[in-house]
Amino acid sequence: MQRTLLKTAVLSATLFILIAWYYLHPGRASHPALSLSELVNIPSSSLRTIWPNEECPFSPLQDEHEDKNEAHPREHRRILVRPRFRDTPRSSLSRINQPFLTPVLQSSDSARNQSCHGLPITTLDVTPDPPIDPTQQHLIFGLATTASRLNASLPSLLFFISPLNASLLAIVPPWDATSAIQSSFRTLYPHITLLPSLLDYTERYFSLIPALASHLLPTTTTTHAILLDDDTFVSSPHLLSHRLSHPPTSSYIGAHTESSWQLLHFGPQAYGGASIILSVPLLLTLNASYPTCAHPTAFGLSASSPGDQRLGRCIASTAPDVDLEVWPELRQWDLRGNPDGVFESGKPIWSFHHWTGTGWVARDVVEMAKGAAVSGEEALLRRWVFDVRTPPLTTTTTTTTTAGVAGEEGDEGAREFWVLTNGYSVVQYTLSADAPDIDLSKTQYSWADNRVGYEESLGPLRDNDEKVRGLRVRRWILQRTWVDEEKGNAHQVYVEGEGGERSVIEVVWLDGKGVVRDEGEGEDVDVDVGGKEEDSGYE
Repeated sequence: MQRTLLKTAVLSATLFILIAWYYLHPGRASHPALSLSELVNIPSSSLRTIWPNEECPFSPLQDEHEDKNEAHPREHRRILVRPRFRDTPRSSLSRINQPFLTPVLQSSDSARNQSCHGLPITTLDVTPDPPIDPTQQHLIFGLATTASRLNASLPSLLFFISPLNASLLAIVPPWDATSAIQSSFRTLYPHITLLPSLLDYTERYFSLIPALASHLLPTTTTTHAILLDDDTFVSSPHLLSHRLSHPPTSSYIGAHTESSWQLLHFGPQAYGGASIILSVPLLLTLNASYPTCAHPTAFGLSASSPGDQRLGRCIASTAPDVDLEVWPELRQWDLRGNPDGVFESGKPIWSFHHWTGTGWVARDVVEMAKGAAVSGEEALLRRWVFDVRTPPLTTTTTTTTTAGVAGEEGDEGAREFWVLTNGYSVVQYTLSADAPDIDLSKTQYSWADNRVGYEESLGPLRDNDEKVRGLRVRRWILQRTWVDEEKGNAHQVYVEGEGGERSVIEVVWLDGKGVVRDEGEGEDVDVDVGGKEEDSGYE
């Protein structure tokens, strides 16, 4: 009888987890609304321990990591997170079922010198990065630019190209391709090649086809060529390389624009800002047809037509059996204004465009990606909901809620929860008794462009938080990330406000190299901090 009851309980729990995974999996096209009570029931993906001694596992914030011209923040919290690597599917939204916020440190000095004795460490399950073999150059990157723009964008480009030990071809005007300029770039990265061209930019872009093809050696191990804009950033080189490690066939990989109007105007092609991936067999086919496709009026185009549009037309003409393979992780970022909703959607995003503050998306995605050195690339922009408080709330249980907003003592229907979007933001949602639930399965419409044009690509959408009745939102945006090379920890500094009114939440990802990768069932494996585990509720 007991065995039967046990089997029934196990089957019920398994079914619950499978159902929850199904509704929260990022690949699902639409989701039911998640009410606050449902947030409480999201399967937990966390474990809590206590730091056992006085020695901190990280270096305190140093002066060189702070702006000396700014006043100390009025409040500062520090949270310790430790990754536990497991080969499990990425979840769009997970729950931390222990208290996650730490008390406010009252001064910058106390933030620097705080003892770690008794400080809680939250262990979060994340997916390990697939390995990269630096001896195998199976990817090659190409872009059309100028020497000055290449110099400005090189640090962000090398962030993802260097780990892959990949070659970078840049087609530039002849005066930018002198031997002196070439040498200066190669001191920074030896696999850069500058190729001179008098063509206009759009034509230079399409001329990457013969340039990349001619760069391949007869004994090449290269499987794919990737065309970039010089303001394209790839945050997940391990994941990209791993997905492209299969034997190459004739493949054309990329992403559409998010804007329905641009899609109608330019057509259903791979858009260059998201990056365009061509297998070597397809690259060689295109190279053979380059003279025909490069003619200014080919396919009804003109010399000023975008290079990615010409590329799409050329593929349709010379390789009609090759269809565009759309990867949802690649993004063109054709939207203006506040991008919070897209970044906080929980969707995996590997490529970023228009991010350098040119009137489009103004967010430092390089700072965002630095944390992946410890958390792993799959954890970037992954969401954890924590400190969920259901009615009734009182001032004793909502110490983080400011006076005069929803959640005050006496508002018996008020509720509150927090969301960490790793690498982007920490958000506190406080709702009054009559406020509707916030549906985190939908993308917040936060940007300036017309909502209708983005429903298909970024939807389902929910209203801008500012327009939701009875909702108070506080948002700490990532300002910088620095990795302690000695300790191996990544410090993410999330900031709300400016100057002396700043509020800081510092999330420290502890060195994941010390965590044994647990392959599944069996005992939980931890780093040897010697700490005592609290009731974890780990499922």
